[in-house]
Amino acid sequence: MSHDLSERFRDLAEQYSAVLEHWRGFWELINSNILRRWKAAEAWDGFERAFLTAASTLAELRGDVPPEVANLWIGPTAWVPVYSGALRVGESLDLQVRFFQAWLPRVSGAVDFGWVWRADFYRDVEQLEWYKRELEECARVCESWNRKQEAQKIVKALQQPNPLKNCDQAEAVTTRPENPSATREDTAQTAVAGDVPGNQSNRKGRKRGDWVIKALELLEDNPQLSDRQIAQIIGVNPSTLCKNEKYSRGAQCIRGEGRVSQGFKTREGKTDAIAPPDEDD
Repeated sequence: MSHDLSERFRDLAEQYSAVLEHWRGFWELINSNILRRWKAAEAWDGFERAFLTAASTLAELRGDVPPEVANLWIGPTAWVPVYSGALRVGESLDLQVRFFQAWLPRVSGAVDFGWVWRADFYRDVEQLEWYKRELEECARVCESWNRKQEAQKIVKALQQPNPLKNCDQAEAVTTRPENPSATREDTAQTAVAGDVPGNQSNRKGRKRGDWVIKALELLEDNPQLSDRQIAQIIGVNPSTLCKNEKYSRGAQCIRGEGRVSQGFKTREGKTDAIAPPDEDD
């Protein structure tokens, strides 16, 4: 679901770029010499179509964003009291919806362009540049959230017992005799006692699964640790840790979340240092 949403965020950002491109072409023509102004109406038609398409796409996207994604943080940090942009995905989309609701009736079917100056639309339309950057950030945090969900699923899967795949396999375990002359009842009793050949390897497999779970849980809580440090903490050989396929796959998901940006840009172009927000996992 979130994979699809991240792509839709980027698609909408590209549509905003198209809107701005058509707008700037119109703005250049309408402010040029009188010999070129007659082309402004044609340029406005392209802008109007792009504007309507972006508004429709935004409406569909906002309705499909689930609450857990809408609550994802995209602002700089909760410690910064003044910030000109949206702090969460849902808040950003709501601001964009209000922008289109305010201007769509005037853009659609406009003939006289004088209102563009009177209503300061020529200034407000440039907000789409800011909204475009917020959509790109929405796509990034959506992908990060999805990777974290996948990592948690892997950890839960590793915590589950490894049941036998089918009844034939269960039959093979309970009836495989150490002594070919042993009866089914004798072999079943041996299995209960833990003397079935291969039972020791099963116990080793369970122990290996235990340290893999501990390693992934430790990495999820402390993503800055290296594989060598994790191996030392849980008491396994570093090469054994790195060669384990389940650990490698889980570690890749956890570390693939990306780093929190240590700065943000305001509308005035200033960059301030920040710290990442405190979030509950």
